[in-house]
Amino acid sequence: MSRARVAVVVMAKDPVPGRTKTRLQTRLTESEAADLYASMLADRCDQIRALDDVVPAIAIADWDGTDPRPAIVPADFTAVPQPAGGLGAGLAAAADHFLRQGIAVALVDGDSPTLPLARLAEAVDRLRGEATEGASDVTIIPSNDGGYCLIGLRRSAPSLFSDIPWSTDEVVPRTLERAEALGLRTHVLPAWWDVDDGEDFDRLEQSLLSSWWPRRTADWLRARRRRAEPRVESSVPEDELWRSPWTRCASARARGPAT
Repeated sequence: MSRARVAVVVMAKDPVPGRTKTRLQTRLTESEAADLYASMLADRCDQIRALDDVVPAIAIADWDGTDPRPAIVPADFTAVPQPAGGLGAGLAAAADHFLRQGIAVALVDGDSPTLPLARLAEAVDRLRGEATEGASDVTIIPSNDGGYCLIGLRRSAPSLFSDIPWSTDEVVPRTLERAEALGLRTHVLPAWWDVDDGEDFDRLEQSLLSSWWPRRTADWLRARRRRAEPRVESSVPEDELWRSPWTRCASARARGPAT
């Protein structure tokens, strides 16, 4: 029996200075905020490549699919239109693009670069029906701000994205209520954190400067720190900058438990 196909789709925007990650500008310049976001997107794409047998894609905000392919979409990723109308409209359109082809979909953000690969892989397994408890119609990884880092669906449920109070702590509870009303089997994985404001940036910087995490984001942060404080150098050897949890997932057995 063949495995269920799953598309892993990054919900993304073009990294434009002044319009990208504006809440980070309490710590960063407009250009720095855009560059950091571009680094986080690139790391997310590398993470998706490390998953076993998925369809990689990026849904670009305010792109209707008729203009040239956005430069931030890697050649090995599908570019998916994400129409105007806000986050809910974008999520619904990206989900529908794959669900109507019979492909389950995991919609993941581009600004939680330290999300463990094992947790993303577990969400994909649940959409495939390879988890111990069987398949989930809806799988969610909540974020620290009340939203979610990831929402996965096995069948169409556009009402999960309509009339949701985005950017509040009601996003996940309201989504779960809708799913229950629709009779969908849901599973909520442990929460993770994303990078939205100055406090999140401080947390990111402290963790990445002292550990092995996503390469491009960590390199960007270290380079910024060196420019600001030339004597400060990373204590992590160059050949150890690309380590766990960024290990290729060759099989469910090889992955081990989520962390």
